[in-house]
Amino acid sequence: MNDLAFSTRLRLWLLFIGVMLGTTSFAEFPSTPIASIAPITAIAWSKDGKSLVVGSQQGLEIRSPDALSVVEMLPTKLEHVHDLKFSPDGKMLLVGGGSPSEFGSIEVWDWPHRACIRTIVGHDDVVHRIAWSHHGKLWASAGWDGVCHVFDSDSGKLVTTFAGHSRPVLAIDFLADGETIVSAGSDHTIQVWQTNTGALIRTLSNHTNTVNDIAIAPKQTIDSLPALISVSDDFTVRLWQPTIGRLVRFTKLESKPKSVVWHSGGARFTVGCEDGTVRQFDAATLTEQMKEQASQGAVISLARSPVTHELIIGSDSGQIK
Repeated sequence: MNDLAFSTRLRLWLLFIGVMLGTTSFAEFPSTPIASIAPITAIAWSKDGKSLVVGSQQGLEIRSPDALSVVEMLPTKLEHVHDLKFSPDGKMLLVGGGSPSEFGSIEVWDWPHRACIRTIVGHDDVVHRIAWSHHGKLWASAGWDGVCHVFDSDSGKLVTTFAGHSRPVLAIDFLADGETIVSAGSDHTIQVWQTNTGALIRTLSNHTNTVNDIAIAPKQTIDSLPALISVSDDFTVRLWQPTIGRLVRFTKLESKPKSVVWHSGGARFTVGCEDGTVRQFDAATLTEQMKEQASQGAVISLARSPVTHELIIGSDSGQIK
């Protein structure tokens, strides 16, 4: 029996036992069919907000935003899907993943025609995160091989490589200027580097454990400088000004934060945690404004609709809400 089949059977037995003991109700899973028991590793909204693309070990699914039911399966060739990112104009979709310890690759899909037009194999291990520049001319990938790449979006050609991390890179994003990239990962560091040359600008090393995710604010709200949120297995959420290397403030949680997404105005952000909670914070003070139990498993993926601003969460227990 393969790992996925064993995991699926185990989760179903645990769910059945919970129902028999009265501690769990099947009504808690109204929008997640049994077929999606694999961890929901990636979620992306189309630019018009009409389609929700979901990635996992089971491949790529298009779901309806309302019922979250599966509308269509996309024929990806990736064994594991770890990230999904639409281009700023909504006309291309990047799918990142690969096969652990073998290779990492990125599929480039034409949207809304839903056709894979290019596959780029650029890593020696799985691609964990991908990011678009704000102007859409470049995109970047971060892999478990500890390497980051930058590609030209039109040709798919490699622009530069950054190899400053000593362990897997789990997060990556462009600053608004397109000339600077921030990456973070298992080596406990956040690194700021030049897009075109791959030269390291600075390292932010305050975290004491794996940095699981980062998110750059949609607006420059703090002294007209870019703001960055990082979340780590050291139980902290940290607010940075990466262009000057300043840690503005931090807060410590009782559960490990695993994912983060900004609200559209840049005044708030939401964090998904290992205990299945989602927590909303005020960006200026890091005051927790809301806490809700959203999942039985760790909330490892978050996506906010560009139209309605609804938040979709994906967990390592296969739940989508």
